[in-house]
Amino acid sequence: MSGPLVVISDRQLKAAGATTPEEARASFEVLMAQMQADDPTADFLHLKLEIWDDDKVKLSPYPTATLTTGATIRFRSADKPDTLRGPNLSGVWLDEGSLMDKDVFPIVIGCLREGGEQGWLSATFTPKGTSHWTYERFATGQPDTELFHCHTKDNPFLPPAFAATLAKQYFGAWAQQELGGLFVSMEGAEWPAEFFEGILFDEWPADFDRYLRVMALDPSKGKNDASGDFSAWIMLGVEQDSMTLWVDADLDARRPVEPLASMPGMRSIVTDGIELFKQFRPSGVLVETNGFQSMCADALMRISRELNIPMPIFTISHSDPKAQRIRTIGPILGQRRLRIRNTPGGKLLLGQLRDFRGDQKPSAGIHDDGPDALATAIEMANFLINGGEDSAVQILTA
Repeated sequence: MSGPLVVISDRQLKAAGATTPEEARASFEVLMAQMQADDPTADFLHLKLEIWDDDKVKLSPYPTATLTTGATIRFRSADKPDTLRGPNLSGVWLDEGSLMDKDVFPIVIGCLREGGEQGWLSATFTPKGTSHWTYERFATGQPDTELFHCHTKDNPFLPPAFAATLAKQYFGAWAQQELGGLFVSMEGAEWPAEFFEGILFDEWPADFDRYLRVMALDPSKGKNDASGDFSAWIMLGVEQDSMTLWVDADLDARRPVEPLASMPGMRSIVTDGIELFKQFRPSGVLVETNGFQSMCADALMRISRELNIPMPIFTISHSDPKAQRIRTIGPILGQRRLRIRNTPGGKLLLGQLRDFRGDQKPSAGIHDDGPDALATAIEMANFLINGGEDSAVQILTA
């Protein structure tokens, strides 16, 4: 959403017209990327909507307003996510959500439990590209989510000519993002937008069983990986007549290498990979082992054997720079030989490919774990097609 004060949902304001004691006791939090002395969000709710009395406002430990119904709204800064743990809430509004740390979302949804009922979360923000956590959470078809795009010109509280004035100064993708509220790839990306037109598909080809199929894993658990990087499983099928690559992906920024002993059914890199292996039936699984990531390959081998699921696991320790590896995907994109499945993981992979910059810094917040895993999967396919001539790829044995 562009102009995050355009829409406030019925849920966010239901306590203003509460008709039951339960609604009147409801507690809400409005989280802002950083608290300001004269915050426009609080001013908007008070001056435009008149839903609380000035006499029922307290400023410590953080601004809290008691509505005319008796419900409360707390205004808090989200700059320190761990401080948000603990309260029981009926709802949370993330104002300028795309400026917040990715850890805010999983922490606050754990608080939506007031009165033993499931609460709600709303987020208003200007998008920040297809590699941002808000894209993963709200724009890839995740369960129990819905996304609405609003243009700046739709905001009834702005001056009549405001949007038109900005439109004269904003161009291209920047205008689509800042005025249209769309997730777009910004300038400076490695590959042009036309490389990605028509790239998504819904179902595997009817003759997919005859394709060469491989999997690859970028664990993102090495010493050089940043917090919040995605562990990325890639499923790759190669149609060897046209050398077209058909790809699906499973990316997750939170799962551990293997499940805890006390929670054997929890999601993990290893258990997710084994389930994907059973469904995809690849001829080889290649795991990157740079920076102590061999523990992932070892755990995959150990647990698959415990489950009596034999897996042809290969390993590779890359010596060439990541950006150089990912750039090998460029000619495939340019020749329109890459197809990506229309799944949440596939769309996240697509977003990371669109936003990839070879010179990006970790501080940019742009992730490239999916493209790196895709490049690794292509290495696995080439290894098998060429009869095992790549000495960098090694089969893992006990």
